[in-house]
Amino acid sequence: MERDELIAQLRAHRDELAVQLRELAEPVRAPGVQMQFGKRAGDHTADAVLQMQRTMTAGQLQQVAADIDRVLEKLEEDTYGICDECGQPIGEDRLEAITWALRCVRCQAGGHSR
Repeated sequence: MERDELIAQLRAHRDELAVQLRELAEPVRAPGVQMQFGKRAGDHTADAVLQMQRTMTAGQLQQVAADIDRVLEKLEEDTYGICDECGQPIGEDRLEAITWALRCVRCQAGGHSR
């Protein structure tokens, strides 16, 4: 993939993540309605669990957005495709699958030590 095409793709993905994050920031219930856990499964418990899931998902999406920002920096620095952990090349297959990958497979799995 050409550099400009990759940059455009990454920016578009980051924009999609921003939309998803805004949607996840919307409250499950109207403001002022308390959510609480109870001994019986009910609306409030289900709402609280849903809100926890949304919070976890938002955290994951924020991490991907941060990784995309870092990859855009790496493209400017001409270091795209180099592992942030060990400095070795990130495999082409990995970059094809996850264009915002910052680490090689081994480092991502925790296999390299500094």
